[in-house]
Amino acid sequence: MRLPDCFRKFIEGKYFIHLGLLLLVFQILNTVVSEGKPFIHQVLRYTYAHYLLSYELGFIPRGLVGTCFNYIAPFLSAITFQIAVFLLTAVCYVLLARKFLQLLQKSENRLALLLIGFFLFALPTTFLPFADLGRYDLYLFMLMFLCIFIIRQPPDKQLRWLLPALLITGNLIHEVFLFLYAPTILAYLSWKLNWKSLQEKSIFALCLAGLLLSAAALCHAQTKMPSGAELDRLIQENDVLCIYPARELTLAVYSSQNFFSHLRHVQGFYLDTGKPFGIMLIISLFSMAPAWLYLGIFWKILIRKIRKCGKMHPIQLLFFLLAAQSAFSMFVIGTDLCRWAAAVFWCNILTIILLLCDSRLSLRLTRLPRRFVSFSVVLSFLYLLMGPANIFGFSKAGNWIAILIFDILNNL
Repeated sequence: MRLPDCFRKFIEGKYFIHLGLLLLVFQILNTVVSEGKPFIHQVLRYTYAHYLLSYELGFIPRGLVGTCFNYIAPFLSAITFQIAVFLLTAVCYVLLARKFLQLLQKSENRLALLLIGFFLFALPTTFLPFADLGRYDLYLFMLMFLCIFIIRQPPDKQLRWLLPALLITGNLIHEVFLFLYAPTILAYLSWKLNWKSLQEKSIFALCLAGLLLSAAALCHAQTKMPSGAELDRLIQENDVLCIYPARELTLAVYSSQNFFSHLRHVQGFYLDTGKPFGIMLIISLFSMAPAWLYLGIFWKILIRKIRKCGKMHPIQLLFFLLAAQSAFSMFVIGTDLCRWAAAVFWCNILTIILLLCDSRLSLRLTRLPRRFVSFSVVLSFLYLLMGPANIFGFSKAGNWIAILIFDILNNL
């Protein structure tokens, strides 16, 4: 199936980008409003407590953002902090959407890009940073796109020497960067580097070494964390915005758990019969299944095209494919199911878009199976109707169903 001529002309027109950005802004506002939180509490207390962690407590995991926050906090109030975080998130999304729509207008693979773009727009997890405003995942997300932008620049600009520092920064912001986004960055870097150049080999080696050494340093720092009570006292003393009562700001659980106790915490979180999170997990996994199927079919079509063109080594292709799935490792060691699902979706879709637009591969995916196109459109509209996700549930509709089932079971 090919894109109809009338639709192709509309995409090439001057109003296409404006319409796309208007829909994006509407979905952002819809996500914020549907959460029903007062604006002053858009940043949740657990998230806000992270901004109070800093290197004043010593070298600790997740201390970088709080250290920077200490310098600007005196110029902020509770309201301006929420506004600044919201605007930063919104501007990031608008810039990314504009860049994607410009790529779509110029590409030969308009139908494929239009389908994957609409699917990303419709996914309940795509706008998760607006439902869970201020979480550090946004900064990791921005770092990934900054790294991809640098990798796409001509080598003679020498910007790639910034990559090791940026990857280390990602780990220092939040240690999950190593599992969520770093593998996708390394996979794309390995594809764009000139492996005959010693300089470019050195860049890749520095990136890998920086990631592993900073991760090791953070693991060691975790063992030296203050006690839970001491940590809470320090962050409460560091609070200058007073968004929440000081006694409600706590990260004690973050300090007191080792890896195995954390695994037990995750298991207990979903098996707790007094809360609906276990039911939300089951409904979320069933709701995500069609999305995994859709991406699997898209990858199958893309892999066939890449193998046919013969310009990419099978090992490189395998690296791309596995790197995009790296966030799956977090499903068993973290309770924030939809954060990890969002990372998997973003990395898979970003990788597909980069390969479709890669000048070296010059793929022409102008015809797609009619059944796949129909499946893509129907699935995207269904996901739009399901409503936005939060960190524990894949969609608003799924959460309502989970709570309803939980109430029925409790009243039997």
